[in-house]
Amino acid sequence: MRPPSNWIDPFRRPRPMYVTCDSGLEKILAAELSMTGAAQVSPGHRGVGLFGDRETMWRVNLESRVANRVLVPVGEFPARNRDELYAGAARVDWTRWFKNSDTIAVDTSSHKSQESHTVFLSQVIKDAICDQFREATGQRPSVNRVAPHVRINGRLDKDHCILSIDASGDRLHRRGYRIATGKAPIKETLAAGILSLSNWSPGKILVDPMCGSGTFLIEAAMMAANQAPGLGRMHGTGFGFMNWLGHDEGQFEAYLTHLKQKIKPLQAGHFYGTDTDQTVLKKLEGNARRAGVGEVVTTGAVAIADFRKPTSMPGGDKVHVVSNPPYGERLASEDGLTQLYTEIGQLLKREFAGSGATLIVGQDSPHRAIGLRPKLSRRLRNGAIQCRLLELEIFGPQSEKDRQ
Repeated sequence: MRPPSNWIDPFRRPRPMYVTCDSGLEKILAAELSMTGAAQVSPGHRGVGLFGDRETMWRVNLESRVANRVLVPVGEFPARNRDELYAGAARVDWTRWFKNSDTIAVDTSSHKSQESHTVFLSQVIKDAICDQFREATGQRPSVNRVAPHVRINGRLDKDHCILSIDASGDRLHRRGYRIATGKAPIKETLAAGILSLSNWSPGKILVDPMCGSGTFLIEAAMMAANQAPGLGRMHGTGFGFMNWLGHDEGQFEAYLTHLKQKIKPLQAGHFYGTDTDQTVLKKLEGNARRAGVGEVVTTGAVAIADFRKPTSMPGGDKVHVVSNPPYGERLASEDGLTQLYTEIGQLLKREFAGSGATLIVGQDSPHRAIGLRPKLSRRLRNGAIQCRLLELEIFGPQSEKDRQ
């Protein structure tokens, strides 16, 4: 996007950014960001700080599998009251980032601050931005809360405000492929994080016997293909930074071409999922096609108790099971949930002895009924639900090591 002649590029030198993620995935995100050329990568709480240039910002948005959004701080100041918040927001030169014809949306959070009404705080920041444009150009940006050109984030913490521009636009878990879902889909970024935390790796066969709309399978196939997760968004919403002043469309297109050239072909049969609901399996197949991995994801309609590993599938450590069992919200009784977890354990020991399994389970779920002691247990959250990520070593039904 062509800027005015007197424009000063805010990326003329590397600048700080903050990349958010789900709690428990900070180390994985930091490792990803280090691969993008970012400097001073520093994990924090539910996010990672870094320094980088405009291309680093592109790479984080398109190539990170676990990032939720990329924030570029533009102002930081005390904000004990409305006047201080307005004055601080007014000191930011917003004309360096976007035009008065662009639409904006402001989202604000407040933690342990005197001003806590987030709608009011967003209104004050919006007023400061619009007043600045009106004084400078005679026109002000309009507000569009649903699909703005530019999203602005304000965070107040103990009367201290950080203002950022959201480089991502929509949250990054919205890859563009998952139009249809099951009843309780796991977020794409969390699924990718769980795969990275698990003992699965590209080259191993991945099995999900409760696959729903297939997020684990699709994310794993994209990882194995070296397919950047953000490429699918280029057919839809794109990214927030594409609306900023100074966005170089030609250079960005060359970068996209480079990403596409890095994609590797996959072998069919390495991603196998089953579910009892044929309707949700149809949704999975459509999602996989949109993600570009439809030809390598195999599905079947079968219950946990009836699951049998295909005879063509190898055994041992060449196969890994990853799944997100129900937490109890959709089962009629606690006994029903316990029975399901018992059947999961029976399935693992019957069909996958010598392999490993990674399960994300509710904190209060009867996961001990699986009958396998976790080799490793991590705390994670799936949305608002406290969970455990269990790494299981499967010894088989007769082994003395099968114990709770």
